[in-house]
Amino acid sequence: MEKLLEKANATEGCLQAKELKTSGAFHTKCMMPAREKLLAALKEVEPKMQPPTCDVYVNLTGSKIPAGTPVPKIVEMLADQLTNCVEWMPCMQEMIKDGISDFY
Repeated sequence: MEKLLEKANATEGCLQAKELKTSGAFHTKCMMPAREKLLAALKEVEPKMQPPTCDVYVNLTGSKIPAGTPVPKIVEMLADQLTNCVEWMPCMQEMIKDGISDFY
């Protein structure tokens, strides 16, 4: 990790590179066993869930899903988020493109 950080920080155009202190390998394939457990738990409560009543911007894809998106699709996306990168920047860009200017 130290060598990667040194190399990244020495790369022209690099704005910031730092080691993150996390309690797990979240958003990586290392979480696949946890994903399966999460998916099972979500499927258990899926019958009680309702489709969203408004558009929802999703970190998994960096885009929005429309109101009324079927719950099974959302359940899969929630499970997939555990093992995939967070697409924060594309998600924010999509919101700005759609005219959203207040973020809390």
